[in-house]
Amino acid sequence: HETKTSPSSPPSPSSSSSLPPPTIMTKNVSKQSTKYPSWHDTVAGGVTGAAARLLTAPLDLLKIRRQLGPLQRIKTASNKSMWYSFREIMRNEGGVKSLFRGNMAATYLWVGYAMIQFSLYARTSEFLAATATNPLLQRIGSNPTMVAFTSGATAGICATMATCA
Repeated sequence: HETKTSPSSPPSPSSSSSLPPPTIMTKNVSKQSTKYPSWHDTVAGGVTGAAARLLTAPLDLLKIRRQLGPLQRIKTASNKSMWYSFREIMRNEGGVKSLFRGNMAATYLWVGYAMIQFSLYARTSEFLAATATNPLLQRIGSNPTMVAFTSGATAGICATMATCA
């Protein structure tokens, strides 16, 4: 005689299951901050910037074509679907490769921007989180939300100023 159990309920102790009952193990794990070289942020920013541009290049091309469509009377007119526009661009301009035409200049911009932003965010966060003698910096550094906000704003402003040339 076998005991049947529903899928949502645990098996009864009398069932002949080959799996042992689950055990819960707890461990006291202390969070330790791993210090790594500062160039990691720069490399991560560069890779992220290149990947982001690679993934969004076709959408950026389509956006521009659809904005110019009514003015230029391009076949990718804004009254057609997005997929229709993609198909027309690929059919008339050389396949999938045409979706990435002219992408290198924008990729350089995105890579440079992301490298600066990632590096400055990490450095600003470290600076603000460290104990400072200035009471305002101490107040900002003791609040993780303010550290993230201030670091992000500083990194974004500096990266924009550095790459807007």
